[in-house]
Amino acid sequence: MKKLLGLFLLLTITIASCTTGEIPVPTKQMDIPVLPPEASMAPDLNIFETAESEMTRTEMGSNWAYAALNIGVYSGVLYQHLIVPISAYKAVLSTEPMIDREAKIWVWKKAFTIADKGSYEIQLTASIWDESVSWMGYISSEGGDDLFVWFRGVSNFQGEEGYWEVYESPESPAVWLSNTWELDKETGNTTVTYTMQKDGDYEGSSFIYQENQSSDLNKKVILSNAYSESDVSISWNSTAKYGRVKSESFFGDSQYHCWDQNLANTNCEN
Repeated sequence: MKKLLGLFLLLTITIASCTTGEIPVPTKQMDIPVLPPEASMAPDLNIFETAESEMTRTEMGSNWAYAALNIGVYSGVLYQHLIVPISAYKAVLSTEPMIDREAKIWVWKKAFTIADKGSYEIQLTASIWDESVSWMGYISSEGGDDLFVWFRGVSNFQGEEGYWEVYESPESPAVWLSNTWELDKETGNTTVTYTMQKDGDYEGSSFIYQENQSSDLNKKVILSNAYSESDVSISWNSTAKYGRVKSESFFGDSQYHCWDQNLANTNCEN
């Protein structure tokens, strides 16, 4: 992550230049930069959402339910409170950019709808600074006149590492969540470290999300609660649904506790 120091500095410059609402002008001839991967903004936590009908989270004798309860704090922030910017970014991944030659930026545009919330439009801009890219996610609601910068970030040109900041809402324009991310394009392995910035019990808490394509348990999350000073490690197979969880503060030991493909408790294999 050595290159991220430069990316952090670029983000600082970008934020400072955008306080007046102006879009910074890049310093070199532009090519189309590579969009950061979906996992950099929207980690795959589906097993703990779609499986709710199979086993309730209140069954705390279930290892899976304990894992789901802990992940639910963070998935709730991403997929409920921050559903607009997360959905917006996922929407633009399937679009092609247009060049704004006057502003010297690339622009991705996409209209999208969120159930029970309404229709929106995302304008994602990319400004290239040497080998780094500054991203700005402008979002407006249907019929709205003002664009709100709901997220911003920096990456390297090839989309292999970077940083995001996601804001709460136009009514409360403060950073709720930030992250740093890395993608190994040869293996497809991804690591994203999220940090809660919003004031409250979870401020300073973090979770690390990992995708390891060569591992049987190909998804992993490590949760660190700043309030209780406790860690929870969770790994699972995203296709077959089995997995394991470790929490010394909850289980009273440093061992993994497993569940099978039916989400029922099972002995862990060595």
